[in-house]
Amino acid sequence: MTGPNWQPPLCLCLDFIAHQLEVRQNSYLAQFGITSSQAKVLLFLLVHEQQEIFQKDLETVFSMRSSTITSIMGYLEKGGFVVRTPCSQDGRAKRIAITEKGKALRGIIDAMLLENEQQFCKALTPEESVMLKALLKKAATTCFPHPHSHNAFHGHNHPKACQKEGTICSNN
Repeated sequence: MTGPNWQPPLCLCLDFIAHQLEVRQNSYLAQFGITSSQAKVLLFLLVHEQQEIFQKDLETVFSMRSSTITSIMGYLEKGGFVVRTPCSQDGRAKRIAITEKGKALRGIIDAMLLENEQQFCKALTPEESVMLKALLKKAATTCFPHPHSHNAFHGHNHPKACQKEGTICSNN
């Protein structure tokens, strides 16, 4: 439908919001030497700090190409936020560890995300905000049932069996 009564589809609204949040986050994070994409990966690594995380895991969790994750990891490593070490069983696999400099960004990233959420939801009542979160989570798990697309930050321990599959998230 076109014309003066045209309403953008929900997916365009969500894309617009995501883009605006990314622009806002990139602007803020520039002072710390990282981008929003790098912050997402860094936050995932921080949330799952007690587990062995490999570059391949990040590709799966974030549904990104190897070259994209390699680029993100290169910048994070160059900035001193992470270190990558070859796996003893497979030298091609890169184990990722957070440095103290990377750990120091946890509070900054958390505060930025909270501020963005508050800004995003300021026109909503607390009940509407809770409902919106629930609806978005429901849509994500229903529309994108890939076991990793909505579980990146749930924070539970991942069984070793999942690592054998080359991933750190389970279908449970």
